[in-house]
This record gives sequence, C-alpha cells and structure tokens, in this order.
Amino acid sequence: MSNEILLIRSADRITNSTSSSDFYVKTNTNLQGKYEVLYVLMYNTIYSVNTNVNTNIYFSEGSNNLTAVLPAGSYSTSGSTSIATAVAAAMNAVSTYSNTNYSCTVSLITGLLTITSSGSNNFALTFGTNTANSAAFTLGFPSTNGSSGLSATGTGTSPPYLAGVNSVAINISESTSYSFTTTTGSYGSILVPMDVTFGLLKYYIKDNFAQYLDFSNPVSQLHIKVKGTNNIAITLNGSEFEFAIRKVCY
Repeated sequence: MSNEILLIRSADRITNSTSSSDFYVKTNTNLQGKYEVLYVLMYNTIYSVNTNVNTNIYFSEGSNNLTAVLPAGSYSTSGSTSIATAVAAAMNAVSTYSNTNYSCTVSLITGLLTITSSGSNNFALTFGTNTANSAAFTLGFPSTNGSSGLSATGTGTSPPYLAGVNSVAINISESTSYSFTTTTGSYGSILVPMDVTFGLLKYYIKDNFAQYLDFSNPVSQLHIKVKGTNNIAITLNGSEFEFAIRKVCY
C-alpha cells in the first residue's frame, strides 16, 4: 500500500468548469493502476425537485395540453415548503380556464397527494404521453395518462417522494472500472449513500465498504460528474465536496 494520499476537491476544478457537479480537475501526478477510496465528504444539498430532471407536471384541459413547471427546490409535505402549495401554484399559472382554481392536499392518513379543480371543467394528468423532466414519480403518480375529472389522486402506496436521491454516484470518466451496477446498468465509479437529511454532511469512509478506482493509462486530468444511481445528472446547488484516494501497491 502506498503512503501517498491524493485529495481531490471540487473547489480545485480548472477554469473550464463552473459546476461542482460536473467538472475537470488536474492532479500533480500521473494516476495509473488501482486506487482505494479512503473517504468522501459531501453535503446533502440535493433538491427533491431539480431543473431538467423532474420539474414538469403534464395535464390537459379539454383540447389544451399544458405543462406546469415546479420551481427547483427542496420540498416537504407541509409548511412553507409544501409540495402541495407548489403544485397548485404551478398549475394555476398555466391554466386556460378562467373559472378554474386548482388546489392540492397531502392526506395525513395515506400520504397521497390529491389535485382538485374548483371549476366545472375537467382536467387530466398526461404523464403517459409526456415524459421529459416528468414530476410523476416525485408527486406519487404513475407514468400513465389519468382519467378526465375534477380531481386526481396518487395511486397505491406512492406518497410524494421528496427525499431527493437515496445514493449519489461520483463518476470519473478516466477510471476504467465501475464500483457498482444497478438493475439497469453500470453507473459511476464511487457510490455514496445519501442517508443524511437535507443540509447535513455525509461522511463515507472505506470501513463502510471498500471501493476502488482503476486507471489503465496514466492520467493527470480527471472529468468528474455527480449523478443519481439512475444515471441522471444531479446538481449540488453550489456546495463543494472532496474525496481522498491512495494507490494500492502489490
């Protein structure tokens, strides 16, 4: 085992990078061979609703197909950051019915979200027809078109999912191996369970479970991306992170 420890910080990204979620960093040495991941420090600043990921509520009013857009942010089921308030405001902002006002509630019993129209005109959710940046899963609705009516309620045991992501994948393009795979493919070089609440620091250490990086060719510049384990890019909303690696010698 080598004694040299390399600390890689998103704050040290080079000038052609602007985001702490997608950046390049130069090292002071060539990396080649197998490296052990010693630790990762990362704040959970991942929103439950993210731009270009899950902002869009698709619905129809008669022959009008509409898209309501949720502001990116961290939401809860009640209080000043209520997802119900945000959904109603977004739908009312684009509604074409002058006599319709949408309201939204989250049941204290089932946890399901219900959208209600106060007007006499029906609406229908169209998450089946439209999928780009869909908020269906986040709001607890299936990715199908709903029936036309004066209300729509999330189905089954699917309350709004507002926890952001369960795990974060730190992908290093130059690493020739993956540390983990999901049922839908191989995503990322380092897996970080995000089991802390919003705003708190996550500290992964190698004793949690061993992870390694492999560099088959010598590299001194790394391209690093932060993704969810569904291989969709996420944003850390300006917060920085770091991780340390050490070469494994045989």
